[in-house]
Parts: sequence; C-alpha cells; structure tokens
Amino acid sequence: MTFLSTLKKAASSAADILTTKGDLLSRSSSALGRLAVSTNNFSLYCDSAQTLGIKWAASATSTLTAAGDLLYASGANTLARLPKGTDNQVLKMNGSSLNWETLSGGGGATLNKRSAATSGAQTTTSTSLVDVTSLTTSITDNTGKFYATYSLNGYMSGVSVNALFCFDDGGTSSEFAQIDAARDTQITDSYVGDNDGQTLKVQVKVDGGTVTIDSTNVTGRNGHIEVLEIS
Repeated sequence: MTFLSTLKKAASSAADILTTKGDLLSRSSSALGRLAVSTNNFSLYCDSAQTLGIKWAASATSTLTAAGDLLYASGANTLARLPKGTDNQVLKMNGSSLNWETLSGGGGATLNKRSAATSGAQTTTSTSLVDVTSLTTSITDNTGKFYATYSLNGYMSGVSVNALFCFDDGGTSSEFAQIDAARDTQITDSYVGDNDGQTLKVQVKVDGGTVTIDSTNVTGRNGHIEVLEIS
C-alpha cells in the first residue's frame, strides 16, 4: 500500500509540474522540476551546471541545414556548421578555423600537354655531344612551370653511350642529366623547371663505339620527348 500511495503521489506531482507536450520531469538537488520541451532537432545533454542537471542544446541535425555542409567544433564542446564550398575548392585551415579556398598555383596540379617530338633515324660515332635528329621541342613562355620527359631507345655497339637532356638557348646548353647506358638499352629522364622560352633537346655521344637511334633494322628503336605544362 505504501508503494502504491507513493506512486500515486508521484503521478499527481508530475501532472502538476509538466504543463506542455514534450516536457521532461527531472530533479534538482532537492525537488522535482520541469525541463521544458526543446525546439525541433535539439538533443538532450547532461550539464552539472544546470539546476536540473540536464539541458537541451544544438545537435548535428539542427546545426547542418543544407546538403554538403560540414560539422566542426568552433570551440570546446561547441558544434558549428561550415557551409559547402564551390566547385574545385579545397578545405584548408585559416588560423584556428576551417574554410574553403580556391587553389592558386602549386596544389592540385594539372598537366597540360604543350609539345612533343620523336626522333628520326640517326647513327653516330661522335665522342662529342651531338643533337639527336628531330628530338627537339620549344617551350613557350608563360608564368607556370613545366614537366618534361624523354626516352631514348638505341643500339650501342660500343662500350657505352651518354645521353644529355638539356636546354639550348641558341648559344649554350644547360645540362639536366647525363646518363651512361649499356648496349641495347632505353634511357629515360625527366625534369621540372620554370618555363623560359628555350628549346629542349637531347644530345648523345659514345665512348669508343657506335650508337644507332631509330634503326631501320631494329624495330621500335627511337627517341621521344614530351613537355607538359603544370597549372
């Protein structure tokens, strides 16, 4: 009987305290109390600083309002919304906060083909560097950088062949890489640099032998050079 009496009293007290659809009954340190119903999509959180020990606060559902929004903390235990960025923007830190930014030169690079060349047939016994026939291409001026590659297939009947990947500014050449190779070998190299309007070319020389590029009796022996703009 004591239990039923207590239950009936509690029910009566709750009816007196709760006045609105969605209200919650909680207890302070000394008495029952009413936590009023929240706004839509808020969540219930424990908070010892509150009289009833609980509170309503923003949730992920209430904070995010549009497709593509991101949820992040704008402060300790504080939810915040970062609206979606525009096409091709990237997420970056700006001091202590997140933001969307449009990349300018450097990140997320795109390679655009600018020029290419393929060598013709050539045989040389020169011990000094000579240009590989037709294996030159010009690089037009712009504000970006370029990525250049070359491959050189040849039959080396002598000791070794040296291949030089270089710029030609009309008077002198600037070396990028010089490679020693054994016979019947593909030589490759690449370079990234500023686009300064010079001509890119490949030169070869041999040490005590002969090199044949794009030989008519050796299928597929040739050279290729390609320039890609980095943007």
